[in-house]
Amino acid sequence: MRIPAAGRPHRRCTPAPPSPLDRRIPGTFHDLLREHALATAAAQEPPDAQREALGRLFHHYLHIASTAIGHLYPEGRNRRPRIPAPDTPAWPPRDEAEAIAWLDAERANLMATGQYAAEHDMLPHTTRLAATLHRYLLGHAHQADALALHGLALQAGRRSGDTAAEARTLIDLGEVHFWWHGDHEQAAEQYRHALDLAHGIGDRGAEARALQGLGIVSRRRRDYDRAHDHSAQALAFFRELGDRGGEARCLTDLGIVHEHRGRHEDAHEHHRQALHAYRETGSRIGETIVLNNIGLLYQRQGRYDEARRQHRQALELCRRFDFPGDEAESLNALAEAARSLGDLARAVTEHDSALTLAREFGYRPEQARAHDGLAHVHRDLGRIDLAHDHARHALDLYTALAVPEADEIRTFLAGLPPTTNVPTTTVMS
Repeated sequence: MRIPAAGRPHRRCTPAPPSPLDRRIPGTFHDLLREHALATAAAQEPPDAQREALGRLFHHYLHIASTAIGHLYPEGRNRRPRIPAPDTPAWPPRDEAEAIAWLDAERANLMATGQYAAEHDMLPHTTRLAATLHRYLLGHAHQADALALHGLALQAGRRSGDTAAEARTLIDLGEVHFWWHGDHEQAAEQYRHALDLAHGIGDRGAEARALQGLGIVSRRRRDYDRAHDHSAQALAFFRELGDRGGEARCLTDLGIVHEHRGRHEDAHEHHRQALHAYRETGSRIGETIVLNNIGLLYQRQGRYDEARRQHRQALELCRRFDFPGDEAESLNALAEAARSLGDLARAVTEHDSALTLAREFGYRPEQARAHDGLAHVHRDLGRIDLAHDHARHALDLYTALAVPEADEIRTFLAGLPPTTNVPTTTVMS
C-alpha cells in the first residue's frame, strides 16, 4: 500500500465541487435549513418520533454509502454488513465515478451521523457505518476519520455486547495502524485480540481476516515461516467461505512470501491467481496492489523494463481511481527500477513525487522509502550532502516505525563520505 499529480479526477484536500448527484440524491443541507429543520422537529415532534425520524435518515445515508462502497470495492462485500434498502426510495450512485463523488461530498455528514449515533445510544448504526466506510477511509487517505470512527465503533460494540462488531472493528483499526502509521506492534495486538474474540464466537470470516493481518505483520518482521502459516490458514478459511476477495488477498501475501524466499516461479503463480481473482471481482485497488507486487518481483529478478511496465499500469489505476497511498508506492517502485536501469534523473523525479504525496497524506512508510531511495540516488550522483540529509530522515522514520530497514540505512549512512558542510536544500520528513 501503498495511496499532486496530473490526471487525478478531483482534489482531496478541499471539499469536492457540487456533484451532479446533488440533483438526485439528498446531499448536504444548507446550514440555515438544517437549523430550521432541527428547531421545528424539536418543537413539534415528541422525542420518540424524532428518534425514529433520525433512524430513518441514518439508514438512508448508510444504504447509499453501502451501495457506493460496493462500486469501489466489490471484492469486499463479504466483509461489510448487509444494509437493506430503506422504505422510502433512494437513488444511490450508479458507478465508480458517482460513488467517489458522493462519498467525498457526504463524508462530513456520514461522520456526524456516526458520532451522533454513538452519543445517543443508537450503537448499531455506528458499528455498521464504520464497517461500511472502512475501505473508503483507508484507501483514500482519510486515516484521521478512520481512527475516530473506528474508535467510536469499538466503544459501541463493547457497550452493546456485540462481540462480532468488536472483533471486526479491532481488525479495521489494526489495518489503519499498520498501513498508514507503520505501527506494527499496535496492529499485531489488535489482530490477536480480534482473533481470540472471533474464535470464541465461531466467526470464521473475522478469524480469517485476523490471521491474514498477523501474516502481514510477521512478514514485515522478516519472519517468513510464521507469515506463510498465517496466510495459508487464512486462505483455507476464505476458500471455505467462498470469499474470493479474501482469497485474492491471501494469494498476494503468499506470493510476497515466496518472493522473499527466492521461489520466484511460485511467487509469480500466486500473483497471477490473485490478479485473476481481483479482476474477476472488479477490484481496482486489488489489481493495483498485485501489479505493484509483480513489478517488485520482476525487479528482484533483474527484469527492470518489465517491472516499470507493471508499476506504470498500477500508477494509472491509482490516478484514475484516486488511491493516494498506492500511488506513492507505485512512484517509489518506478524510481527504484529507474535507478537500477541507470536513469538517475528519472529516479530523483519519481522519488520526489512519491515523497510529496506521502507527506501530504501522512503516509510514513512511503515517506521513509522515498527518503531512502533519494539518499541512494544522490549518493550515486555525487551529491553527498543531500544523500546524508535524506538518509538521516529515512533513519528517523524507520526507527519510529521499528522496521529492519533502520539498520540498513544506518549502515548506508556510516559508509557515506563525510559531508562538505556546505548548506544544502532543507529536506522535510
